[in-house]
Amino acid sequence: PISLIVLGVFLISLFKKGENVGKKNPRSTMAVNGCGYRTEERIQKLRCSVKNYDWGRIGLDSEVYRLSRANSGAKIDHNKPYAEFWMGTHESGPSRVMRKAKILANGNCFDSNWTICDL
Repeated sequence: PISLIVLGVFLISLFKKGENVGKKNPRSTMAVNGCGYRTEERIQKLRCSVKNYDWGRIGLDSEVYRLSRANSGAKIDHNKPYAEFWMGTHESGPSRVMRKAKILANGNCFDSNWTICDL
């Protein structure tokens, strides 16, 4: 629920900037993690983290399992309990920026090393 609220606030802020969305504008670019990678202002696909705690639901009974399978595209163990789907900055489960189905080499998009961030 909290992640949906954060996503909603982010989307609303993007739509309020309407005239800049999707246009090549040097003021609407960012460098991810200081590596010089620049992108147009748009929503970025994330590879999110999953937490397997004993209290989670097992495999296909878990919405977290289904989200993780759809998000990663990888085969994951359907016999494990899946408890939490993390989108954010926590050190033990950060989200990573995806580009062309690959994780950026230094893709922790929430790192404090952003050089430009005009979202």
